[in-house]
Amino acid sequence: MASNLLPECLEKIFTDLLNPIKPIFSNSVETCEIKDLYSCTLVSRYWCQISTPILYSSPFHHFRHLKGGKKPQMGKDFQDYYKLIRTLLTCIPCSEIEEIVKFVCEKGSTIELIGSTGSPTFNYVKFIRELHFDEKFFLNHGKEIWNPSYILIKDPDTINSKLYDSIINHLVKYLFKNCNSLIRLEILRKRLQVDLMKSLAKDRLNGLKKLTLKEPGKVRYENDEMASIIQYYIILSTATSNLEILHNNEIISHEHANALSSLISAQKKLKHIILSDDLRAIVTNFQLSGWYNIVFNSLSTQKGWLERLELISLSFEDINNEAINSLCTLKQLKELRFEMCKFLRVNLLQDWTESLSNLKVLEYKAFSPSYYTYDFEFLTLIFKSCSNTLKKLVLDYNRTIDQEMSLVKDILIHSQFLTHLELPQIFPHELRNIFKSCTELVYFSLILAYHGGWEPVLGHIGKYVPNSVEMIQFREMEFLEITSKTFQYFLEGCVNNNGSKLKLLEITGKCNLSKDFFDAATHSKVQLIKSGTRGRESC
Repeated sequence: MASNLLPECLEKIFTDLLNPIKPIFSNSVETCEIKDLYSCTLVSRYWCQISTPILYSSPFHHFRHLKGGKKPQMGKDFQDYYKLIRTLLTCIPCSEIEEIVKFVCEKGSTIELIGSTGSPTFNYVKFIRELHFDEKFFLNHGKEIWNPSYILIKDPDTINSKLYDSIINHLVKYLFKNCNSLIRLEILRKRLQVDLMKSLAKDRLNGLKKLTLKEPGKVRYENDEMASIIQYYIILSTATSNLEILHNNEIISHEHANALSSLISAQKKLKHIILSDDLRAIVTNFQLSGWYNIVFNSLSTQKGWLERLELISLSFEDINNEAINSLCTLKQLKELRFEMCKFLRVNLLQDWTESLSNLKVLEYKAFSPSYYTYDFEFLTLIFKSCSNTLKKLVLDYNRTIDQEMSLVKDILIHSQFLTHLELPQIFPHELRNIFKSCTELVYFSLILAYHGGWEPVLGHIGKYVPNSVEMIQFREMEFLEITSKTFQYFLEGCVNNNGSKLKLLEITGKCNLSKDFFDAATHSKVQLIKSGTRGRESC
């Protein structure tokens, strides 16, 4: 019966199976489960023909959570990533790989061609619509990934990494030339040894929706390299105008800032912009603020639809009135994130903060403790501006003692409609007051302050947990200062409230949980998950 379904119906079903699993809490990693979709390729030839193009439409996205390292990684996810690379390599004609081998290796080398591999079932590259090249892609782990099976290496230790680098970059070039119209492109430009604009036809960028441009950090560029980067942005400005998401991770010159500004202005409907830079640059580069003034000025061109703005490792020390005025035009802005930013000062940014009346999401990660006082004044002003609309608040700063900071009190006064709240270390009296004031919470993540006197106080706080709360996360717990009995009283207090919706409690960190903790959760019909360096346990 399933074989009789129309292709359009199966495509819809298979596409739904590919949806990424978005993390609930900010410290979790977005994953994309493809096991079910892969199983569909094995059902029948008919299903395979329809599901395979969907499976390979964004193959690298499934592994974005993996980080590269100096040594080969042997976990299952990395092994699957290596298999993907090898599969894509089989799509390249053997003759092209052989030409690389002959060109790179001298006569008498330890490399021998021993035949060719069979053709793959599909040319999987033709299905790709999202390309993602990051550090792990460029790790030349030798024969584990980059050495095709039809090339025999008698003495791998004598082979120079030049061969593997050449194969890596040839695969990049092949992907650019043969993939279908791209909707997403993420590149670490400096690691590429190919001319992107020559390898990727302009007409394949017309449908581009998501673009990430990464440089290797502030380095000394030669004049021709600088000109190449600027030209790259200029060409992108003419080749694509339909971006919805743009992430630029660095500005290296005044001309570069102008080129990025042109790229932003050329877009018809940018909804999400991420501007990030080298953390060291905001300390050492006095020109950086001036460069970002140019970029901020261009944001007003997207004022009708820009909904999410993320600013990472930027300094607002020299922000000018023109840039402020441009930021104030972003009336559609609903999500705002500051990470490791300097000079978040009310005297510099007050006009902008007062215009943020429609924010639903605010995320903040501190630059350093020396900035807390000024930053908290800035945050409080935002709380006041969007007190009726703010639903999600994420705060990340170091706190080691009960400093009686006013920031938590300001949250209780101005942000009582929150449904999602993530906080740093919290003490018992603060936790109780949060539960009393934020009565619409659904997701709540916090750190139980070390030496905070939680035993047995936590057991009595459970009765204050709002009925709306579905998930609680105690994170970064090196050790727990409570007994399983106190934990049981806390859960009982939560679930004994009429209409309690609590389903999940997650504890992350190195602390050990005895079986009694899991038994308490089972008794209260709450799922307990313990996540740490050794993986995840669940009751």
